Amino acid sequence: MNILRIIILLFRGNWAKGGIIQRSQKVSMQHNTHIRIYFIVLFLSLIFFFSGCGQNEKEGQEKVLKNAEKVLATVNGSPITVDDLELMAKRTHGKDYIKALDEKNKKTLLESLVFARAIAQKAQAELTKQDKAIIENKTNAFREELLIQIFLTQNIRPEPVSDKMIKEYYQSHLEQFGKKKMRQYEIIMTKSKIKTGQRKRMLSALDDATSKKNWEQWSKTLLNKGYPISFSAGTFRKDKLDQRLSKLILSLDSGEVSSPAFINERLYIVKVTHMDTVQPHPLEEVSASIKRKLAPLAVKKALKKAKEQVLKDAQVIYTN
Repeated sequence: MNILRIIILLFRGNWAKGGIIQRSQKVSMQHNTHIRIYFIVLFLSLIFFFSGCGQNEKEGQEKVLKNAEKVLATVNGSPITVDDLELMAKRTHGKDYIKALDEKNKKTLLESLVFARAIAQKAQAELTKQDKAIIENKTNAFREELLIQIFLTQNIRPEPVSDKMIKEYYQSHLEQFGKKKMRQYEIIMTKSKIKTGQRKRMLSALDDATSKKNWEQWSKTLLNKGYPISFSAGTFRKDKLDQRLSKLILSLDSGEVSSPAFINERLYIVKVTHMDTVQPHPLEEVSASIKRKLAPLAVKKALKKAKEQVLKDAQVIYTN
């Protein structure tokens, strides 16, 4: 909540009701975080602008102040105009608030603005040199932000997201929209860690894995012969298996058998028995979400181009 809104509530008698003291304590925190969110706010505002939400903002920038000479009151010689009143109403309650006010509420709003101006003048007279420097610094930062917003909204023209761009993104990112390969696999592995002296014997037992058709039966035969072997089968899910084992399965096509691999000192051999391709969601179902994804990218691209051009025309000297 900004200072002007607090003053309006004060004039309306809401000081004790709305927790204004707690809210006003947030003001200083908002100023302290102002610079950090500076360019984030600019970027997001541009996205909304080029999505069609900033047209009123642009029109407001282009509109010449017509009521700057219509003085409603003065405070120690400082004029308060109709434009000041409309700006305060817009900042505190929204763009169309002033149109809905009757004369009584307009008077209340004007009194709030007079009070605010008097406080500002009083505060300025009592400021230390350091306080003045801090305010000047923040004022310059805010003014710079407004200038940047005006420049960007008037000069940045992102490329519209076309059907061709949407289709190209879709074709290049089919996995994002559900396309995937489903692998059925079988694994023969040792039940426990294999000691160095046992590795040669185990590798020899699994040497002809490629020629074996029924791995489940083969594993039982090996087990009966005294080999500490177990068998498992399933549908591949990356989140359910060891990362190295997942990588081994993903390297195989249907019908292929892996080379023996030691993972955590246990011996594994893998076969992909079947593989199906799950088709992605149709383009018409996801085109709207793709367009929303590409719109900020188009703004970012336009910003990058503008940055390069502006810096090209500017003389920049970095000093230590």
